[in-house]
Amino acid sequence: MVNAWFSERVHNIPICKEGIRAHTESCSCSSQQSPHADNTTPGAPARKISASEFDRPLRPIVVKDSEGTVSFLSDSGKKEQMPLTPRRFDSDEGDQCSRLLELVKDISSHLDVTALCHKIFLHIHGLISADRYSLFLVCEDSSKDKFLVSRLFDVAEGSTLEEASNNCIRLEWNKGIVGHVAAFGEPLNIKDAYEDPRFNAEVDQITGYRTQSILCMPIKNHREEVVGVAQAINKKSGNGGTFTEKDEKDFAAYLAFCGIVLHNAQLYETSLLENKRNQVLLDLASLIFEEQQSLEVILKKIAATIISFMQVQKCTIFIVDEDCSVRVCQLVNKMEENTGKIKPFNQNDEQFLEAFVIFCGLGIQNTQMYEAVERAMAKQMVTLEAAVVPSAQTLKITDFSFSDFELSDVETALCTIRMFTDLNLVQNFQMKHEVLCRWILSVKKNYRKNVAYHNWRHAFNTAQCMFAALKAGKIQNKLTDLETLALLIAALSHDLDHRGVNNSYIQRAMLMTACDLSAITKPWPVQQRIAELVAAEFFDQGDRERKELNIEPAALTHVSEDCLPLLDGCKKNRQKWQALAEQQEKTLINGESSQTK
Repeated sequence: MVNAWFSERVHNIPICKEGIRAHTESCSCSSQQSPHADNTTPGAPARKISASEFDRPLRPIVVKDSEGTVSFLSDSGKKEQMPLTPRRFDSDEGDQCSRLLELVKDISSHLDVTALCHKIFLHIHGLISADRYSLFLVCEDSSKDKFLVSRLFDVAEGSTLEEASNNCIRLEWNKGIVGHVAAFGEPLNIKDAYEDPRFNAEVDQITGYRTQSILCMPIKNHREEVVGVAQAINKKSGNGGTFTEKDEKDFAAYLAFCGIVLHNAQLYETSLLENKRNQVLLDLASLIFEEQQSLEVILKKIAATIISFMQVQKCTIFIVDEDCSVRVCQLVNKMEENTGKIKPFNQNDEQFLEAFVIFCGLGIQNTQMYEAVERAMAKQMVTLEAAVVPSAQTLKITDFSFSDFELSDVETALCTIRMFTDLNLVQNFQMKHEVLCRWILSVKKNYRKNVAYHNWRHAFNTAQCMFAALKAGKIQNKLTDLETLALLIAALSHDLDHRGVNNSYIQRAMLMTACDLSAITKPWPVQQRIAELVAAEFFDQGDRERKELNIEPAALTHVSEDCLPLLDGCKKNRQKWQALAEQQEKTLINGESSQTK
């Protein structure tokens, strides 16, 4: 669902040749609607955003106030901007003051940085009449190292805003002519670029353009900090194609004013990005808080959301243990959106993840609280059941000498519930109490009441003996939960709908077993040899278990001490039957003797 949400609402920002993204859209432009937009749910976020829009210095999302409380900063909504209507000026139009006044009127309602810079160049072109113009803004990476990024490059007469803003390059700080001006804050007026050692001729070789004269000046804000560099290339007319001192003064006068305006525009654009970033956080938070029941599901959703938005290869989330204080969310390998190349994380990624994990923590906490409530309710249910159903010791269902004659039908059903509970079948298979009771009563109902022996009581006694063997005989430790469940269900259901008559299939099954064991009835020489063969087969099996399966074979003569009461009971009953048989035989003999007399 997260990937579908991003595929419909996340758009790609075009990437420049050197890997710098150009922000060309103003806050009033609207993205093209997805063809699947009508299929979105009413609660789904509708904004389109890309993580690449935040690859510039922004204020931290999560801040602490004077009391140390963590909080979020939000900005007001977007303001509409007037459509751009750039004007062209001729060299004979008014003096410098009138041009500045006209510039103020022209840019007073425009705060988009790229469009504003393009507007400034149109005004400057009327003053110094150069062939090409470029604007570079000062940026910082995650390590606070400065570099220059071209917001507008090779702006020529008649070029549009889109054409100029698509040509983006990155320049190193204090390298080349532009880097030197940015580092030292001093203008440069170069008559022949190829005679200056700081000039890089690679751009001319690539584009085929011939650079001759360059006028490069810094753009400073109200704190006299360099925020950008403006560059004019190749004077068109007058003085042999070089820039004059008047061009320098006019250029400097415009840029002194434009530095403040540009700084304000950058502040406004930063506020828009921060507002948009907070809106994205709220949208992502709403995605997370949709799931409140399963911790596994919400962790997968968080990881998928972070991977889709942050453009990373892996996301690992470490959940805090009750006895530990470690809480970690780890991202691996940030990638370019289009090229897929790995690049380092920046400060904005740190700030965004720092804010996003707060929402993740809230979502995880809510889910854990839900699971804790579920466990508490289950424990409460078990407690209530234990209060209603007597313990196994009270019912004596763990004894092999158990008798059901003194129990009512309801009490036998309660004993059956206790068997399922004490074998941990209710907890392990998440059985609902009502469903278990209905099933037991259904099994009880399907045994015929008019059958003397093979009725519900017989099934219950069979299950009780199985329960005693599993618990007292410790056989449950050697079985899986599923095998334990199967044995108990089979014991309760093995004679369902028995009609009280012998079944022929039982006789045939006993006949097959008797024939299978008939070797013990053979003469002693035959029986002795067969016994040796059986023992050899068992020993061979034990050797294979040790060598191939690495397990210890079970002893053939081993009998669990807990099962000895069964053998003792069988012997005692045999003695009782033997005594009854002898008494009956004496009675018959005495009766015959009296009749003879």
